[in-house]
This record gives sequence, C-alpha cells and structure tokens, in this order.
Amino acid sequence: MKYTVVMPFVDREYADKCIKSMKFDPDSVLLVDNTTDNIGIMKSHNLGIDKMIADDSDWLIILSASVVFGEKGGLDFIAELEKRSDFVVVEAAGVFGWHLIAFNRKTIEKVGRWDENFTPYGYDDLDLSWRIQLAIKTTPARPLWEKVPVDLKDKGMGHSIKLGKIKTQDNNKLRRYFVEKWGGIHPPIYKHPFNDKNNSVKYFPKPDDPNGINNIKTTKILNEKLNNCQAGHKKHDRLVVDTSLGKMTVYDHEKYKDQFNTYCTGQDGLSFTLINSGCWEEHYLDLATSILKDGDRENLVIDIGAHIGWYSRMATQLGYKVIAFEGDAENMEVLKLNAPGVDARHAWFEEDMEGVFESDKTIEFMKLDIEGSEKYAIEYMRDVLARTKNILIEVSPIFNGSYPALMKKLQNLGFEILEIDGTRFDFDFDFPQKDLWLRKVL
Repeated sequence: MKYTVVMPFVDREYADKCIKSMKFDPDSVLLVDNTTDNIGIMKSHNLGIDKMIADDSDWLIILSASVVFGEKGGLDFIAELEKRSDFVVVEAAGVFGWHLIAFNRKTIEKVGRWDENFTPYGYDDLDLSWRIQLAIKTTPARPLWEKVPVDLKDKGMGHSIKLGKIKTQDNNKLRRYFVEKWGGIHPPIYKHPFNDKNNSVKYFPKPDDPNGINNIKTTKILNEKLNNCQAGHKKHDRLVVDTSLGKMTVYDHEKYKDQFNTYCTGQDGLSFTLINSGCWEEHYLDLATSILKDGDRENLVIDIGAHIGWYSRMATQLGYKVIAFEGDAENMEVLKLNAPGVDARHAWFEEDMEGVFESDKTIEFMKLDIEGSEKYAIEYMRDVLARTKNILIEVSPIFNGSYPALMKKLQNLGFEILEIDGTRFDFDFDFPQKDLWLRKVL
C-alpha cells in the first residue's frame, strides 16, 4: 500500500514539532510552506492530489500542523489504512475537524479536487462530504467512513487564525456560496453543482467566474427554516428522560449515532448527555442558576441559541419570562415542549440581519451560543445591552477570529470579562471553544 501525506502550514514552530514527531516515509510527505506566500488550504490539498497521482498512491492523507504524534509517529494510522483498503474515508478519532484524515484514491477520482472557493476554510468539509454522498454508492461490504484510534495530540482547530497567520474569510460569504452551489445547507438540495445537470460533482468555478465566490448573490438565505439535518431526515425520533430539571424531551441519540459523518440533528450531544447523566453543562448551569436566584423576576432572560430549551427551562422554572431565539425548526418544536410558555422566536443571526431587539425591560441574564455568529446577535441586541446585567457567551475561535474585538467592545460597554469561576479573563484566545461570563460593572 502506498500513501501520500500533504501538510500545509503557516507557522514554522507548529510545523517543526509535527514533522519531528512523524515517522512517515519522507518521500511520501508533501510539505506546503504557506508562511510567506499563502496559497490557501484548498489549493494545498490539491497539490497533494497531484503528488498522489504522480506517486501512484492508494491513499491521500490530509494532516494539520497542529498534530503532534506519539511514539508510533503516525504509523498506527497507516496500519489502520492497510486494514481498510476498500473504505472511502478513514479519519483519526480525537482530533479537531479533519486534522488527520485519509481519502481513498478511488474516492478522489470520483469526487474530484477541493473547491478552491472555500478559502481559507469553512464549508469545504460539508461540500466534499456532500459530493462523496452523491458520487459513491456504499454497501455493507464497502463502508463509507470510519474513525480509528491514533496516538497523537491535537493543539486545536483554527490555530492558524489564533496565531494571526491567516485572515478569516467572511463566514456568511462562504455560506452564501455554498447555498448557491447546493441549494441549501440544512440539508443540501441539488444533485449537481448550481443545479445544472451538465455539472458533475467535480465541478467548481474559479473565484472570479460568474458562479465563483467573488460574484455570488448577496440576497439573504431563505432556506434556513429547513431542518438542519444534513443526513436528510425530515424528523427525528424522541425520548422523554429524567433530568435535574425534571422530565424533558430529547432526541433518540442511539438511533442516529452511526449516521454518515455529517451533521444529523438526532446525533445531538445535549440529548446524549441528558440521556446518560441527566444534566448538561453543570458548572455553567450552576452559575446561571445562582445569578437568576439572586435576580429580579420582573427582568427578562434572553436565550440566544436556545436549542431544545435547557437554559430556557431552568429560567422559566425560576419564575422569569424568557425570550428564546433558535434557528432550527425541529429544535423549536422540542424547545416549546421543554419550556412551555417561553416566547420562542425563529431566527438565524447573520451579517445582514435586519432590525434590532427592543424592550424597555432590564435583561437579568442573556445566554449566547450560536456557533460563531455571536457578534451579529450582539449587534441585534445593541439597544438593550446597556440594561443587560449578565451574559453567558460561548467563545469559539475555532469558527472565526471575531472574538477578541467582540470582547473588547463588550468590555467598553461596561462588562467585566470573567472566567466561569469568577476570575478575570486574560484575553488569551489560544483555545478552541469555551464559555465566558460577562458581568455588568455598576
């Protein structure tokens, strides 16, 4: 079995540590040095395809410079590939994103190259995953995708952005391009790129072509009210389980856990945790509960990214009026079951969202968890921030580099930026994702 490894990098220190730890055949490895002339991750991967073809390799391995291998130097991953010659894709478990993933050469031959419109990255994994589903018919004898154990450590997703080595693309622009190409995100709709039967799954335009990312339409996406399940399920089976907040409706995680490696609403991590332990984010919940127990019940609670209603339920049980925002239609149904009486509003926060939230009431507590779009929600809430006392916000540098500026903005509006334990946040954003507590200084 022959393999080709491609590793693009923008930081020499990270790359050197990864290279020192690996034990791959040196002739099989293509290092793409993007430290000075950054061609982007997609073009770098496509150079790997060129080398795979030139070397007549059986597998193309994509490797992130944030990975440091253990004693086996990655050869345990190679051993797993040797056992799976008929697999479509094999991925290392325990890494962020696609930081160590192998594509069978037959897979690449059927789906083509990485779409270079997704630069530096974002939605490229959804694009390639959808193309694989369209192009390859799997059978029990030819499995599609599997994760395997590998001895390694991963320093985290988005490390290049956090190091200031690359500029993030506008996430909304990438999303709009994806929707133009595939008709929707949750799930994709078209069977051919741009709904043109003359286009094979391999097709993608150059960025400056009429369909390229530099010329996409700027109209708002109308497909966001569809369910977010990319596995194509119109609805998911549910269970009623005992939790620390009483009986709640959750998704039947066990039924959907082995779905194709793409987002499936039924694979919901919150549901899985409630089924198995009865409580979600206990230390965050304790903080929110403590704040609200000492608060004024005449004030509002705002839950942005309410999901299936964990925090909304807690707040309503403590006697607060809750206004909850959620972007997934099926989650909205479950939210209303779990937090009856909540003012549930369907909203997808994006760059060109119109309007602003208006209320003359004080906001006792606001929870923000919307996967990288928090800055748009903050803009939508700008008229009530002066009357907002506490914010629990999920900060996700894995999605984009907006958070340092956002935290400074909120600090200038009179909020202390704190860790969950109440200590001051040091403004070091070298982490993939965590929650912070913003407390208004009186």
